[in-house]
Amino acid sequence: MALFDRLYNKSESGALTWKETVQDDMFSVAFKDFSVSIRPVAVDFDEIDYYFEIRNENGEVVDQFKDTELSQLCSSDVERKALFKKVETLYEIARRNARGADKALTSILKQLDEDFPF
Repeated sequence: MALFDRLYNKSESGALTWKETVQDDMFSVAFKDFSVSIRPVAVDFDEIDYYFEIRNENGEVVDQFKDTELSQLCSSDVERKALFKKVETLYEIARRNARGADKALTSILKQLDEDFPF
């Protein structure tokens, strides 16, 4: 749980730089000698699990876990629901960061503030 909490907090504050991977909808953040990735996996029509992988410098998976495993560490349903929401939020932060969504919006808004000859 400590790894997830720190990833979430650092991502939310903008301290981590997430990158797209070769796998669709998987995003990764690099550290010295290791990386952590997150990806959604559809379980049912309306249910998604989020998988985390820790890879070494050779790209080999050294550990993996999913949000449902993390939720087993929660002591109440309220905590579990909050965790699932935070995992979903982390994924969205990683996706937006990797694809440059915030930079795009900032650029578009700046251009809209300028006078355009139409």
